Amino acid sequence: MNDREKRIAVIGAGVMGKGIIRNLQKQGFKLHLYNRKYERSVELATSLDAVFRSAGDAVKGVKYVISCVSDDHASNEVWFGEDGAAYSLEFDCYCIEMSTLSLNYVEHWKKNIIMFGGIPLDCPVTGSKSGVENGTLTIFIGGAQKDIDNVSPVLNHLGKEIIRIGNTGDACKFKLVYNMLSGTILVAFAEALGLAKTMGIDLKLAGEILSKNGWSKQVGSSKGERMISDLHGDVHCSLSNLAKDLHYAVEAASSCEQMIPVSKIAAEMLSLARNSGWGDLDMSAIGKLYNIGRISTS
Repeated sequence: MNDREKRIAVIGAGVMGKGIIRNLQKQGFKLHLYNRKYERSVELATSLDAVFRSAGDAVKGVKYVISCVSDDHASNEVWFGEDGAAYSLEFDCYCIEMSTLSLNYVEHWKKNIIMFGGIPLDCPVTGSKSGVENGTLTIFIGGAQKDIDNVSPVLNHLGKEIIRIGNTGDACKFKLVYNMLSGTILVAFAEALGLAKTMGIDLKLAGEILSKNGWSKQVGSSKGERMISDLHGDVHCSLSNLAKDLHYAVEAASSCEQMIPVSKIAAEMLSLARNSGWGDLDMSAIGKLYNIGRISTS
């Protein structure tokens, strides 16, 4: 790699952005860091890194830009807002958008990145906090195969698997499908525990069984005890972000006239939980909506 290829701009320093930064630092990349809350980037920077007060300054002189932010609004602000990254891109810079975004916005983002001379790749991920910390994310990517091959030397340090979904924009489409299913199962699991409690079933026993058997095994093993113990402070994916993702999925389904009544109700329940003040907690906080409550897990 030449000097430019060793320089990567990372936009965003939240749960996922922090893990991305740490893994790239371990590989000796020289990072250009930008976060809308400047202090977060300062806290994460090493002696090899540079911290910038604007996304536009952060992308100067780099071959790769990785953005991982919360939603459409945040992405639009860092790319196309005042001193946005798009205005300072060098020609043929790879723009890797790892956020989960709406279909309409991704099309807007793609067209504008091309207009400013960049190469857009939508690249949402799954694996949550533990996956990004351990570099074991599953990475969905949309774009031409030759471009994916060119960014793989960077992405291989972040994930265990890179899956090409299709052209630019297609990976975000699939991520909405993926999160729609995940969120719907999560809400159903919370409802099951809520019903078990209401009917007088031992909640700890119910949680153990549902976490070890059947279709609920994966969500139960990762979120069941959190729901039962009512402990949601260690955020792997916030309830607010999951509610946003299902909202985007409902919008996507509406735009192509696809019925998703079950997932639509799940989206409404997640939004209700977020609006109840639990949005910044882990997505397991959906259990609070069903009054699962705190019991001993000893």
